[in-house]
Amino acid sequence: MRSNSPHKTNPLITHSDTDFHHVNEADYEQAVNSFYEGLYRFAFSLADNSDDACELTQETFARLLAKGGQLRDHSKVRAWLFTTLYRTYLG
Repeated sequence: MRSNSPHKTNPLITHSDTDFHHVNEADYEQAVNSFYEGLYRFAFSLADNSDDACELTQETFARLLAKGGQLRDHSKVRAWLFTTLYRTYLG
């Protein structure tokens, strides 16, 4: 359910008719353009091969697409992405 909360709305998310939160497409593309290279380098430093690094990076962005609407502070997207990638690597 949508609430009438006094909290600021997150510009990273949109609300669908089913009331699920989804990442705004333009903001998702901006995140990919801004952070892909750095995330890939981080993934490569962990996995030490390009195939696994690419898979980790793609999985991280897939999780952003699926769960990014839960972020309350869109300025923390970078930290969320790197943390998610690391946890995916460990997982």
